[in-house]
Amino acid sequence: MLERLFERVLGALACVAAGIVVYTVLTVDYEVVMRYFFQRPTTWVIDFTEYALLYMVFLAGAWVLRGEGHVNINILLVVLSPKARRLLNAVTSVIAAVACCVLFGFSLWVTWDAFVRGEVLWKSTIVPKWSVYVIMPIGSLLLTVQFSIRAWRYATARAAPLPLSSREATGPGGRAG
Repeated sequence: MLERLFERVLGALACVAAGIVVYTVLTVDYEVVMRYFFQRPTTWVIDFTEYALLYMVFLAGAWVLRGEGHVNINILLVVLSPKARRLLNAVTSVIAAVACCVLFGFSLWVTWDAFVRGEVLWKSTIVPKWSVYVIMPIGSLLLTVQFSIRAWRYATARAAPLPLSSREATGPGGRAG
C-alpha cells in the first residue's frame, strides 16, 4: 500500500515536471517572438528557464528511475550472468541511495540556511534562494527511497535483470518472452 502511494506521488510529480516542460517551451517561444519580431526582449525568461530545469530534473528523476528509463553503461553487464547483473545492480543502487541521502542532507541544510538568512537571487527578477533550492532536498529524498526500493528488489531477486539489447528483450526469433 505504501509503495503504491509512493508510485502515485512519483507519477503526479512527473506530470508536474511535464507541465514545467510545456511552460518552458512556451516562455522561450514567447521570448523569441518578443526579441526578434517586436525588439522587446523579456528580462525574466532565461532566469525562470534555469530554475525550471532544476525542478524538472528533481521532480521526474525518481519516476524515471522507477521505470528504469535512466541512462546506464552496460559494457560490464553484457558479460555477466543474470544473477551477477542483479547483484551489481543492487550494489550500485545502494551506493546511489547513499549518495542521494548525502545530497538530501546537504541540500536541506543549504535550503534551510538560505531561508533563515533571507537570501535572494539578484538577477532580472529577485527570487528567494530557498524557493529555487527547495526542490533539491525533495527530489533527492525521493531518489534515495527509489534507489533503496530498487536495491531491495534486485537483492531479493524481485526484479528481473535489465535486458541489454533488443534481441535479449524479445528473445530468440524476435518473439517476446
